[in-house]
Amino acid sequence: MTDVFNVTGAYDKPSYNGGDVIKVTISGTDTNTVVTTGQVGPLTVPFVATNGAKSTLSVPKTTATFTTVATLPVTIDTTLPIVDTSPTPRTWAVSADKLSITAVA
Repeated sequence: MTDVFNVTGAYDKPSYNGGDVIKVTISGTDTNTVVTTGQVGPLTVPFVATNGAKSTLSVPKTTATFTTVATLPVTIDTTLPIVDTSPTPRTWAVSADKLSITAVA
């Protein structure tokens, strides 16, 4: 199973004054690929000739590889803290839809 994240974050304005509300919104997806291998067969295939004679053919087992790709939405993980390493770290609040965070400048 592999996950490939294509997620970006963007500020709602190019700069802020003291007291402004800063908003950062995330967008993007996670492409999840799962590869599994399964068995096919063995098989017994019945057949009939034009004169009505019947028999069967045995086909041995083989393997098949199945690849499933899913594009999944992403949201902010509220089980982990938002780490602000600026000189004046802020307390960030996560929106109800978990797609943005806000703090006071």
